[in-house]
Amino acid sequence: MIEIDNRNIGFVLINSFILDNDFQAEKSIAEFYIKSEVRRKGIGRKVIFQLFKTYKGKWEIRQQLENQKAQLFWLQIINEFTNGQFTDGIIEKDGYKTRIQTFKT
Repeated sequence: MIEIDNRNIGFVLINSFILDNDFQAEKSIAEFYIKSEVRRKGIGRKVIFQLFKTYKGKWEIRQQLENQKAQLFWLQIINEFTNGQFTDGIIEKDGYKTRIQTFKT
């Protein structure tokens, strides 16, 4: 849960389900949500940076191809956190295409 001033403003779920078997990430983000009324204030960035610093290792982050906002968010965050040291591509599994980034923290 993500809380500010004892208010729940979102959540993030981390798991180890991965699609890129070649990279073999240890962690992925299954869900990430910030309430709309507190978006675009840098909270999501701070939360994700703290997660990446706390849970070091190999990460895989995925977005649905239809979700352009999520893709822009994750590309910006991952690029900034890794100083551009990540891979970005599309993986097809079971007939479903997913945008995916992989990197080490």
